[in-house]
Amino acid sequence: MSKTTYAAETDPLGGMAFVQKYFGSTPDSDSCDANVCRCDAGDSNSTSAWTAILGRSDLVKAGYPAGRCILRTALGGTKYPTGSVSIAPSGSPGTDCKYTASSSLEAGPGDNGYVVHAHDQDTCCKSCVALSACVGATFIPVKNHTSPVLRGGPPKYEGFGLHLPAITAHVTTDGLTVKEVETIVADKVGKMDRFDAWMDYNVALYAHPKDLDATLRRFSSDGMKYLGTTWGTPDNRTFYSAFVLVPTTQMILELMSEASAVLQAKGSNLMVLEQRLSASRLQALAESPPEPGLWLPVRVSRAATDLEALDVFYSAMRTNVTVSLDAQGAASRCYLWPGGNVDLCFVRRPANATAGDLKVADFEAMLKRVAQKVTSPPTCNMNRWADNHYALDLLNGDFDYIVDYLEQNPSVKYQCANFGIPGLQYVFDPTGWAVQLNMVFKRQPSGCPARPLSSNNPMCGGGSC
Repeated sequence: MSKTTYAAETDPLGGMAFVQKYFGSTPDSDSCDANVCRCDAGDSNSTSAWTAILGRSDLVKAGYPAGRCILRTALGGTKYPTGSVSIAPSGSPGTDCKYTASSSLEAGPGDNGYVVHAHDQDTCCKSCVALSACVGATFIPVKNHTSPVLRGGPPKYEGFGLHLPAITAHVTTDGLTVKEVETIVADKVGKMDRFDAWMDYNVALYAHPKDLDATLRRFSSDGMKYLGTTWGTPDNRTFYSAFVLVPTTQMILELMSEASAVLQAKGSNLMVLEQRLSASRLQALAESPPEPGLWLPVRVSRAATDLEALDVFYSAMRTNVTVSLDAQGAASRCYLWPGGNVDLCFVRRPANATAGDLKVADFEAMLKRVAQKVTSPPTCNMNRWADNHYALDLLNGDFDYIVDYLEQNPSVKYQCANFGIPGLQYVFDPTGWAVQLNMVFKRQPSGCPARPLSSNNPMCGGGSC
């Protein structure tokens, strides 16, 4: 599993800046200049030019250290050290920054900038642009740094993606808008004063206890709200989780570790949850724990209503069941794709376990309704809710059984690629969320053409509707 993605609207770049600040992620190298794709009139049926805003960043991987990107919100003088690069944002969406070699920007009075990770000057530019108050930055590469040559696909130095795209010309016909859902999510969980079933829509990151505690202390210092919980395993081990909402977005992060002095100090105030990771994932973490300073993706989670349908679907996808439990008012299923490194979990709770009028069943029905309306035919790529997905990078193996399943089950929605390798790109599971299939198929579903539905930019294209 290579990423988790949530459609964004209110402030996708602010969400990206948050993830960078607290979790050390680096901007996507293949995002458009300054994180903004400029699309033409006619792209995705738009009557005028428009922009796709890409709040996409990726966790740093072990063995691939990133450089330092020093963000400035107020500028002082300039120095000229060898190796560093000063960066000035253009101020125009989708226009690259200006770079000056052997130059660094010093802090001015009232500077509130900070340091984030970046792999090169381009991603440092994207980091600065994501922070609305940034007026300049300095990139300092790691020692003996050489810029990797990109040859298509994600570069090896980019880890698990935490992506917040706003493809503004795409539609949510017959459904809620992305901004409406972002507001509803904030109302449900923004106070972080109790556990809400909507928190089961999350991605879990695991870290060394010292890193979890350092992050929680930083949250407290910055006035950022989070919810601390604890959970156990059948062999009586205790673990800790803290939930945080990436501001203005749908993205909820569950931060995990085997210990936490900060959370343990809360004592009986911690809610006790059901087991959150499979035994196999916990064993893998014990054998290869996260390096200090790094966060590991360990679980992508969804709230769900029909676990039986999920069992049928993911059995057809040839995943392995790693968790099946019904305890503490929650029923859970976790699955592992072939060669997978992240648990995929679904949790069913009573309808009243989430606040407000929009329940999990309502959300699922809305996603399916939009997919039925917009993703028909499957060559139409205009469904904005398809941006709620996780991605699988499985380039070796025979996956034509997925094509067989789709042909035999015409009620299951899927979507074809509009750029690059032609064929199947997304399939929608029983929750209504999408799965991005970065796989090589020997043949394709009958609804996908032999040639890609090309566009000048894959973020701008809407396919054939």
